[in-house]
Amino acid sequence: AADGSIVLMDTIGLGDTEIGQDQVVSSIRDVALSAPLGIDVLLFVMRNARITDDAIARLIYVTEYLWGQECLLNLYIVVTFANRYLVRKDEALQWIERQAEINWRFKHIYNLVGNNPNRFVFVDNPDPLCEEPGIAERQAASRNIMLKTLAQHPKDVIPPFSNNFMKSAQKLTQKEVDELMSSQKEIRELGKDESSTTSSCEDQLEVSGLEHKKTEAEVRRKTEDLRQRREDARRRKKQAGYALKKRLDEVKQTPAFQRQAVQEADKATARFASAYERAPDPVPGKIAASGSPVVACKRMLTSLARNMGRRLGSY
Repeated sequence: AADGSIVLMDTIGLGDTEIGQDQVVSSIRDVALSAPLGIDVLLFVMRNARITDDAIARLIYVTEYLWGQECLLNLYIVVTFANRYLVRKDEALQWIERQAEINWRFKHIYNLVGNNPNRFVFVDNPDPLCEEPGIAERQAASRNIMLKTLAQHPKDVIPPFSNNFMKSAQKLTQKEVDELMSSQKEIRELGKDESSTTSSCEDQLEVSGLEHKKTEAEVRRKTEDLRQRREDARRRKKQAGYALKKRLDEVKQTPAFQRQAVQEADKATARFASAYERAPDPVPGKIAASGSPVVACKRMLTSLARNMGRRLGSY
């Protein structure tokens, strides 16, 4: 958003089938630097189609090993190409419950969000060049449901997700972060003052009447004072934002910070390897009944290890 109220970050690379360790390092570094105060909402985007083993393997790696299970309270599942369920909430609930019954991959995802259907967001994303009817309205409906989801997320109950690496970035930028938070708080307080002042001035005008020039002058003075204070606060917020960005860019180039990013990624992959590298492969013919991500996790490990310059057995 232009006012910074919403910041969207794309974890580039983490959704790729052939993810490499370098991509993991870059992703956790960029997330830490983009959100030193934490992340309110994590979105796992899946298409309204067959869920692959590779998708589950990536999700397991990211949620259970890279970020840790602390992120699950902030996790929402966005299902694309789902216009029918965007419009028909009752059918959406039936679809979720049915998928959880018949598809072990979907059941795994459902478990991650606490078996809570309200953590699923259905959107419709038609190709703007397809010339289908009502594209603008369908896109608007999807935007509205996403904004509604963000607005209803209980920030007062569920704190922003933040891991140790993100907290390290916050410590290195604490001064700049504090200045930005202070300016944001000032803007919120001025908003409260504006509502209070407007109500008070309206009461004065009702009692005294519009003919009282003194009252009118007081209204104008208070209104102008608030306008100036808001303008000054926004300017300080903008300056604080620039200062934080500059500091984050400096931190990004710090050798110690870069080494920590590599270490965090290596530790996550080491835990992942410990869990799946030597896990027995599923018995052919029985996988359909219970399901197993082992084979896909092993494929992902091979890709991760490719850029690490060492064999998986060295973990």
